[in-house]
Amino acid sequence: MSTDCDVVSRSSDAAPNRRAFLRRSGLVALGAAATAPVFGPALASAEGGRIAYLEAPNTFTANQTISAQLGIGVTPLYPLEVANPNPGAAVYVNAHTMALLVTHERDWEGQTFDLVNAYHKSTGDAIFIAHQGGVPTGYTGSIGACAALNLLVPYYLDDTTTGRNGSVVNTRTGMKGLFIQTQATASAASAVNIDHYANAPAVLIRNQFAANPRAGAAAALEILDGGTTNSIMVRKESEPGAGEAALVLRNEVTEQPITLFRGKDKVGNSRAYIRSDGTTVLGLESARWRARSAKLQVDSSAPGVQDTLALTNYNKAVGDGCRVEWSDGETPYSYLEGLFEGPNGSLLLSARSNGHAKQRLGIMGAGATSIYGGAAESAVLQVQAAAAQTGDMLDLVNSSGQITVAFLASGTMKLRDGVNVETGQQSGTKIGTSRTQRLAFWNALPVSQPSGTPAAATNLASALALVNSLRQSLVTVGLVS
Repeated sequence: MSTDCDVVSRSSDAAPNRRAFLRRSGLVALGAAATAPVFGPALASAEGGRIAYLEAPNTFTANQTISAQLGIGVTPLYPLEVANPNPGAAVYVNAHTMALLVTHERDWEGQTFDLVNAYHKSTGDAIFIAHQGGVPTGYTGSIGACAALNLLVPYYLDDTTTGRNGSVVNTRTGMKGLFIQTQATASAASAVNIDHYANAPAVLIRNQFAANPRAGAAAALEILDGGTTNSIMVRKESEPGAGEAALVLRNEVTEQPITLFRGKDKVGNSRAYIRSDGTTVLGLESARWRARSAKLQVDSSAPGVQDTLALTNYNKAVGDGCRVEWSDGETPYSYLEGLFEGPNGSLLLSARSNGHAKQRLGIMGAGATSIYGGAAESAVLQVQAAAAQTGDMLDLVNSSGQITVAFLASGTMKLRDGVNVETGQQSGTKIGTSRTQRLAFWNALPVSQPSGTPAAATNLASALALVNSLRQSLVTVGLVS
């Protein structure tokens, strides 16, 4: 048979089981058939002696076999070639169920052959799918994936329905469900563009789902980014609702904390991570690193003093600065504030008292360190010794680093050499504010103010009695021995 295309004439009395296609070359072989009436340039005979006309419309009601190339609107170079120079579809298929089935007739065992190629040259779509299916209201029967495009890389090679019910496990490598290359140099070219308005996630990834056999432990999403801009950018154009955020990482595995986020350096060392119980660690997770019980842990590993944690306020007006707040979730109960004071700085510690935050400690960069009292009945400053305290409780040190005044755990105050007691020149200074307070000198036993001193002497005998009484008092308080 030749490769030319033949058609059968459309006739009301044609036999219903006539042949569908006869080749023009068949007329040459028949010879005498050329004497039959001819309509158009050529004709062919149909089964039962009927005539097939090449220029007339034809209807075929029986199976047709074409053993040559067929061209519609073009001389064919392929088994089937359709050319339509006019607007509109070149091929239209209207099916009751499946419209098109395309398959390789053999397994090419790794060789490279495309199954379907499309070359797109307009601003329309290479493939447009209007998904009008889905589950109707009230339907209770079985359903498929309800997808406009469904790609399957099966777990079993011999099951192309769900991929889970075969017997030949898929051990082939390099298989991808979808491969996209975007190489255009224009900035408006995207690899994937999704306009989503439905009431479900725009992208849902089920990775290594427990309901199915797991082929590995690969990541759900991996990005190899060689660009110079953001690897991931979320431009949130509406305020998230309560408990929501532009990015949420959630633990749905166990009640125990798991790591939700981890940042690593080039060699793979962990530099930051966040766990599902709120624990945040910033720094270097090295061989000498150890986790602590703190919710926020910031580590450094370098010589010298490191900026391990920095709070910044770029406004430099006097009184501006940064604050660290402690609260019970509703009301703050203490603050630590660092403030700008012109060219200097100050550090203030405030604590809540009677519903208000009050300053308790002030460290001024150009002035003194101040401690402020709270309740009138409480000490402004309390220094508590450790059990079996052997060192000083409190030392006052001069600019040379020498201790001038030391307070011991026993309560003893030591004045070092060269330290003097300077009193005021107006009201003066009292040592002991009542007669019953005990006082002594040079390690004598402290006593209250001595009493019973005789009256002023009037004669030798009373003078001796007065001197002896005064001597005894001086000995008692340790002024003389």
